Amino acid sequence: MTTWTRIDFGVNVKLHAVSAALREALLANMAARNHVPTATFDHSDWQIEKPITEWCLDLGGGVFTGEPFVDVTVDDLVVSCRAYQLEAVIKRCRKFEPTRMFATGQAYHKIHTWPAHSLVVTPCQYAAVIDGLTACIPEANARLTAFEAAQDARFEADSAHALLRLPPAIDRATFVAIRDQVRGLGPAPQPCCAICQLPQVETPSGRSCPNGHGGAPSLEVL
Repeated sequence: MTTWTRIDFGVNVKLHAVSAALREALLANMAARNHVPTATFDHSDWQIEKPITEWCLDLGGGVFTGEPFVDVTVDDLVVSCRAYQLEAVIKRCRKFEPTRMFATGQAYHKIHTWPAHSLVVTPCQYAAVIDGLTACIPEANARLTAFEAAQDARFEADSAHALLRLPPAIDRATFVAIRDQVRGLGPAPQPCCAICQLPQVETPSGRSCPNGHGGAPSLEVL
């Protein structure tokens, strides 16, 4: 059985998920760049290193209640993503195709996703993630069609449901427009504030986050 760990390297660095086979090589690689396991959050239950059995490849953006997810198991790690973002996630995974090499001679890939996550995998695991998710496309499309049909039926059955209970209210046309946009294109991962790790947006005076850290550096891609 392959064991996996989520490792926290502090507020300026992405959270890494890595298998036991690559863990020591990753730690040495990060230490060589002055990044050692460090708690990002001052919570009593926060673990710097935490055993995991699942990892979500997320591209950010709003989520509909009850929307379908798909997953593939790679060496005992369940790798999941939103069905709406599946093809965009696959496209993003392919951006990390060039093989990297640890000082130990072990080959690896890093799959970076929102909000500040990095999945470290061997070349075989990398291929299994892409091939497995690609095989999920027909299932994802069928489940999305069923999900959207159910949402449409809600609007048609009761006009009171035409307004989602969110501030501000969203009418059916807006709901459909958002849904179509999400289905057609998953948003690219946003840069994250190095101070609070919340997503940054571009403003006339530069990048800023919801906490108002204008001009703060973005999390470095490691």
